[in-house]
Amino acid sequence: MREERGITQEELASRMNVNAQNISSYERGERCPSLFWMNRLYSALEIDPAKFTDELYKKLNDNSADSTPISNTNITVIKPASSE
Repeated sequence: MREERGITQEELASRMNVNAQNISSYERGERCPSLFWMNRLYSALEIDPAKFTDELYKKLNDNSADSTPISNTNITVIKPASSE
């Protein structure tokens, strides 16, 4: 989502008041941000937490040929509840 918005790791780190190494380690799945930092991430990316979770779930489970799903065994996302 950071890349889709054209935001560099450095810019996102600045918005979250962390260093770019933290962002890089989150993206590589080496570290998991706490809820405190996730809230800063939502704010920095200007995204609704439910939308973030829904998009992450879709990317983790997308097997279509034209997509690049996330494949990291350290990530578990529970399917978001339907808003309907």
